[in-house]
Amino acid sequence: MKTALTYDWLLNHGGAEDVLMQLRRLFPEAPVYTSLHDPAIAGYGEVRTTYLNGIPGARRFGPMLAPLMPAAFEALDMKGYDLVFSSGSLAKGVVTHPGQLHVSYCHTPMRYVWGVGGETRGSSSWLRRRVAHDLRLWDYLSAQRVDAFIANSATTQMRIKKFYRRDSEVIHPPVDVGRFTLSEQRADGYFAFGRLVAYKRFDLLIEAALAGKRRLTIAGEGPEESRLRQLAGSSELIRFVGRVSDDERNRLLGSSRALLFGGEEDFGITPVQALATGTPVVAFGRGGVTESVRDGEHGVHFPEQSVSSVLAAIDELESRSFDP
Repeated sequence: MKTALTYDWLLNHGGAEDVLMQLRRLFPEAPVYTSLHDPAIAGYGEVRTTYLNGIPGARRFGPMLAPLMPAAFEALDMKGYDLVFSSGSLAKGVVTHPGQLHVSYCHTPMRYVWGVGGETRGSSSWLRRRVAHDLRLWDYLSAQRVDAFIANSATTQMRIKKFYRRDSEVIHPPVDVGRFTLSEQRADGYFAFGRLVAYKRFDLLIEAALAGKRRLTIAGEGPEESRLRQLAGSSELIRFVGRVSDDERNRLLGSSRALLFGGEEDFGITPVQALATGTPVVAFGRGGVTESVRDGEHGVHFPEQSVSSVLAAIDELESRSFDP
């Protein structure tokens, strides 16, 4: 089959990009169509972009251009392909034709318009609410053009059914657990890792570490970094290490007392990576993490996103013994 891959944007590398990389291995000849592409993000073969990528400075704004992306993806010419395999919320909006099969791997319906996974609606400006309304209408309508949905977790499967009224099959995202080494040497500090964005609730983890006088190392970069550093202040309990290599991340995971995971994730690849090193996980007990981290066996769930709830879970973890 002649195949094309479509993806929201290629501006950084994370768990969703790992999925795209595996799709590239399944379809090595397939070009990747995306809205915006940073040339520094390489390894994805032939990348073709929408007209948005030609706007000076567009890549700097990234997801802020989401209201313009539906029209950009619909303008892509997908004729000549037998299979279109999309990965992402906006990338599923490409227009396919009779005789073409469109399969969509869905990480989640758009968080910022449906108010899922820790995102909120109704508190922003009138303009933002209006834009979100229009994106919701388009998101639903474009979902009806997809022939088959794959969900990355049972959590996402429920969202697809709720918002799109579509059935889907759950296929968890790939995690190369063979790259990790089981470690039995533990320090007394905790570790948190990921893109520093609001819904991942690194702020909650910092507040809990400060209140409970626990050491916390945070790896990752993102728009929240400045605010999080201000929140941590000059405390020696909190250490930011920025972007780290895979080897360094694995070392930090394997030597930590536990991974702290404060957000409501669609699936959550980082907790699976932690388990591969034998590291228990203290996680907010909602979302995809409940499908990989069993409470009391692989770590401890906390029921609400509050400092007291996080500290109670940490206390429970420290009172028990977990076999790596």
